[in-house]
Amino acid sequence: MNHLLDANTLIEAKNRYYSMAICPGFWQWLLLKNKALALASIAPVMDELTKGHDDLAGWAKDNSGFFHTTTDQDTQLTKRGQIYFLENKSVPFFKRKFIIPNVCQELDVPFMNTFELLHRLEARFVLPA
Repeated sequence: MNHLLDANTLIEAKNRYYSMAICPGFWQWLLLKNKALALASIAPVMDELTKGHDDLAGWAKDNSGFFHTTTDQDTQLTKRGQIYFLENKSVPFFKRKFIIPNVCQELDVPFMNTFELLHRLEARFVLPA
């Protein structure tokens, strides 16, 4: 897996640019890229998303294979830079919450925002003619 999505990436997509009602192609694309082993998320993200009672919670429950369990080996792969975490920006550390870009910076793991990911993986959301 080359790209790992955090909860905020999926929440922001649902709430803003890629609402499930407006851009279902984005959500289908995520699943296609997951099957191609290009991106995924992790079980703790699914746990967070399924606490809700919205379309995203339903999507997470219906696509549980998108969310992978984590092990120490996965963590070591991350440290070597083989996985990219996605988040919109780095923010100051909070006392009780880990912000993915901050963790990535500390571990020297590259990260990018959603739009950079879409360009990197050459996403195309085209309506049929």
